[in-house]
Amino acid sequence: MSNILYKKFLFLFIAVSFIIPQIIFADLTIINSSTVSISATVGAIAPPSPVPSGGGGGGGGTVSIPTAINFSGIAYTSAKVYILKDGSLVSTTVASSGGIFSATITGLDTYIYTFTVYAEDSTGRKSSVFSIPVSITPKANINIANILLSPTVDMDKVIVKKGDSLSIYGVSNPNSEVVITIKGTNEYTYKVSASSTGIYSYNLDTSILAFGSYDVKAKSILNGSMSLDTLPLIFKVGTENKLKGDSYCGFLRGDINCDMHVNIVDFSMMAYWYKKPNPPAKIDLNNDDVITLADFSILAYNWTG
Repeated sequence: MSNILYKKFLFLFIAVSFIIPQIIFADLTIINSSTVSISATVGAIAPPSPVPSGGGGGGGGTVSIPTAINFSGIAYTSAKVYILKDGSLVSTTVASSGGIFSATITGLDTYIYTFTVYAEDSTGRKSSVFSIPVSITPKANINIANILLSPTVDMDKVIVKKGDSLSIYGVSNPNSEVVITIKGTNEYTYKVSASSTGIYSYNLDTSILAFGSYDVKAKSILNGSMSLDTLPLIFKVGTENKLKGDSYCGFLRGDINCDMHVNIVDFSMMAYWYKKPNPPAKIDLNNDDVITLADFSILAYNWTG
């Protein structure tokens, strides 16, 4: 494959598999997400006319509105909230005890940016990302409010003996309802309430599950708004228990960096080895001793984002 063709493939793959699915357009109805409020002020504000005085007149003029974008919403108690502009971190803030966060980005040029917001709980688990493209015009002051970030989710086992319980837990928006979805051959939904600090947990009875692999996802509902789903975790129902360790890679083919997701990080690692000799076994997904489009196809099929 020529370098030009490869670069075109690389761009198309990233656009279709990573960028496009995560964009939530401001002028569309947002599905499975919070009811986001978007408003803008553009231009300049004229100040009140000065009170006439005996001596000469006062000057007029305007007060210029700085170009800025303001983000606000709900995460978790004391969560770290990160805001990225076109993939680069531009702001970090800490949510209040009630999970409320806000941040302002200034110094923006006229351009169409993609902003990404996500939260991290006290254990380092991350929410799914909220992304939105924003067109910036001169002297625009844009407010994006009511962002409801997804919960975090974790589990105590990656293999659970059929009939034993699987503990599913995480942190959500304080006092929210958490919807946990288990999906395999069939789909099961469970609802739990998060505490005033956002902690939630559910013990899943696996006796009703057939042997095999399952996805676990969670989302929160608060005051009629619904967050995005978390990225899925994977577990198996088998004949023994295996605890989830920090170094465990899970069962996702293409999860090269062992974070239980197949995403742009894994793609980048695979791209480095494209057509190079002796690629690592965990990157050579079809075991033919070379990284080709076949490996990228397998990666795309297992993509989680």
